[in-house]
Amino acid sequence: MPINRRKNENHKKDVAIEEIPTALEQQKLEILSQSIQHVELMSPPVEVWRQLETSIANRQNRRSPLFLWFGGMAASLFLCFLTFITYQNVSIQRELEDLRLSNQLLEYELNNIQQDREVTSEMLRQILFTEQQMQYASDKKELLKLLKHRQVAMKAILEIEQMEKENEVIFL
Repeated sequence: MPINRRKNENHKKDVAIEEIPTALEQQKLEILSQSIQHVELMSPPVEVWRQLETSIANRQNRRSPLFLWFGGMAASLFLCFLTFITYQNVSIQRELEDLRLSNQLLEYELNNIQQDREVTSEMLRQILFTEQQMQYASDKKELLKLLKHRQVAMKAILEIEQMEKENEVIFL
């Protein structure tokens, strides 16, 4: 018998309301219950049971195949490799940007310094040579190396100029 659920508006709860079966439906239910009582239980042949047992055993054996474990490990290693490559690329890119900024600041300071001294002009030639090499650099690591060399040369020029200024102050 199907049960309809309606909301009782006074109590705001679901209340089960049973439908009253018709005489025809009641007769069908009685016939079905009588026929169920007379049905004999049939068991399948022995061969079917054996096939079921072998299929269950095969399923249990297939639950943890070794190649899936290796596949998972390979996928994990591949993701680790991609993460490592990405991290290295990002870190090299950041280092390049930092070196470029510091080199630009050093260039600005060098432009403010008088450039008529021999030591300064020789070091400036080294810087220009390094800049030419940077134009033909093939990868980022080589470019980083050249930028660091250029930065060291610029700092050396600035230190020499600073020392000369201090000496001028001392002698005045």
